[in-house]
Amino acid sequence: MEQRVASMDRQEKDLLGRLRDGERGAADDLFRTYFDPLYQFVFYRLGGSHADTEEVVQETFIAAMQSARAFDGRSSLFTWVCGIAKNKMSGLRRSRRRAHLEIILSDADSEILDILANLEREDIPQHALDEEETADLVGATLSSFPPRYRDVLTDKYLRDLPVREIARRHGATEKGIESLLTRARQAFARTFRLLARRRQGP
Repeated sequence: MEQRVASMDRQEKDLLGRLRDGERGAADDLFRTYFDPLYQFVFYRLGGSHADTEEVVQETFIAAMQSARAFDGRSSLFTWVCGIAKNKMSGLRRSRRRAHLEIILSDADSEILDILANLEREDIPQHALDEEETADLVGATLSSFPPRYRDVLTDKYLRDLPVREIARRHGATEKGIESLLTRARQAFARTFRLLARRRQGP
């Protein structure tokens, strides 16, 4: 089935055709044409990290050359390349989050782990929230939560708001917020125990 390239100009069509044919100079032309704008596109989305940007840009061009035959031509080449870059940036962020969480877990004090694992039965003592390890671990765990769980736990334990104020902020009844907090604490404890088991290994 013939690929559609109607949204591309002649120069892009020619370059795409050469990439699909595996022409040796096509990869160089792709790199030379789009390196600078792609670098800027990625750089500001990764917080100004040159090392991360270089990694993502390199992986993006490799993926573009490998998948040129699958490109349907419904956008410009640069838009297509940027789409690949977005996927690479998302992958990098996921990898960094996993690595960051593993570092946090490996460094966390055992007493703090016990406190958080028992969250479904008791509140988090304020002194534990003041510990750097706990703050990082709470943030890492909450980041994977549905917004409604994350928000009420943040209001209760990090902002230290009373249930009445939390209910007002969320347009709910106090009883409803207390019920939601109970479920959120239980979910947090289960999630944390899972991460703790990962830390301990088999």
